[in-house]
Amino acid sequence: MEFYGVDPVYSESGVDLTLLRKNLALTVTQRWEKNFQALKTVQAMREAGRDRRNRNAAQAERPGS
Repeated sequence: MEFYGVDPVYSESGVDLTLLRKNLALTVTQRWEKNFQALKTVQAMREAGRDRRNRNAAQAERPGS
């Protein structure tokens, strides 16, 4: 376990406590907004992957491909 100053950086199970403390310093509204932005990113990545798979499937179905 690594320590920085007085407070431990990681919990016994390996959780980064600096990130936990940083997030808990935010208001509930700020945390909701961060989570909403993360959700939008995940949704965009899923959609991009789905679009890519569909393009690949369409190309594979073309004669001569």
